[in-house]
Amino acid sequence: MADEPTHINTYHASNRSRVTHLVGEGMRDKDIAAMLGISRQRVEQLRKKQGLTRVYPESGYPKERVCISQREGVHTFMARAYKHMRCDDHSHHVRTCALCGNGYNTNGRSTTCHPCRNRANAALQRERNLLKKGVN
Repeated sequence: MADEPTHINTYHASNRSRVTHLVGEGMRDKDIAAMLGISRQRVEQLRKKQGLTRVYPESGYPKERVCISQREGVHTFMARAYKHMRCDDHSHHVRTCALCGNGYNTNGRSTTCHPCRNRANAALQRERNLLKKGVN
C-alpha cells in the first residue's frame, strides 16, 4: 500500500479551490479548463458543486469604430455589434431602379431592385439552358 500515490485526494481538492479562485477572478469555464488541464465539463461540474454561477464575457459593444465608407472623410460611429462596419448614414442608400423605376434600399453598387435582378437572372439562365440543349 506504500506504492499508492498520496496526491489523489489533494489533487481534486486543489482543483476545486483553483476553480473557485479562477471563477472569482471572472474567467470562463473553457479558459479555466485549458489552464488546469482538465475538461470544460469537469470545470462545470466543480463549479456547480460549489454553487458558483457561470461567467459570461462582456461583448464590448457598443463601441466606437471608424466607418469604412469614407466618402465624406474619416469619421467614427457607435457600432452595436461586430458586423457593423458602416455608420447608419452609409449603411443603406435609397436608389431608383433603372428597369422599373421603383425605389429600393441598397448598401452596394446595384442599379436595379431585387425583383428586377431576379427576373433578369432567370432570363439569362433560361438562355443558357437552351444553349446547352442545342436549341436556337
